[in-house]
Amino acid sequence: MHHIMAAKLAPITADSCVWIVTRGEPGEGGRILGVFSEPWLALTRLLSETAELAFAVDLICQDQDTGTIRVETDLDWIALERHDLVGA
Repeated sequence: MHHIMAAKLAPITADSCVWIVTRGEPGEGGRILGVFSEPWLALTRLLSETAELAFAVDLICQDQDTGTIRVETDLDWIALERHDLVGA
């Protein structure tokens, strides 16, 4: 049995969040490509995925309220979203 010392764990606070990169097709659900603790790590993945798109990018936008970044082509979309962690 493994024991985890609570002193080594970062506390989950109201400000704790993760950054999730997803990819899918318009009108379809998406799949999670990665969950990141730092926004710059997630942005690196978003840019990497964008570079691999087979079609020209039609739209890149950022929601000013949530910070969500969305990249769209005719056949694909990629998103980077902030999600709060919920602790007990």
